[in-house]
Amino acid sequence: MNVLITGGTGFLGRHLIEYFQHGGHDVSVLSRNTINAKDVKSFYWNPTEGELDADGLKEADCIIHLAGASLADGRWTEKRKKEIIDSRVKSGELLYEQLKKNKSRTCA
Repeated sequence: MNVLITGGTGFLGRHLIEYFQHGGHDVSVLSRNTINAKDVKSFYWNPTEGELDADGLKEADCIIHLAGASLADGRWTEKRKKEIIDSRVKSGELLYEQLKKNKSRTCA
């Protein structure tokens, strides 16, 4: 299975990469930064700017969406809560729109 992870550079993402690789799966990530992990393909995306390398979606059998503003960076003020929610919703919308646009087999 080909697993695509957004947020692969975060705490959970790094552990999931190892987990799926140990299970014999191919893993790739969508990230704003190049990921330095063995046998992991990295594809650029910047949800804030609406940018996504659609090549990262082409072979994905499964997408695990973890990307978003860090939950641990500061107090949860109303402004911070909005940033946390918006970062997840907007990145999820970008993924959905790209999957729909490219008629991806992963899009239900």
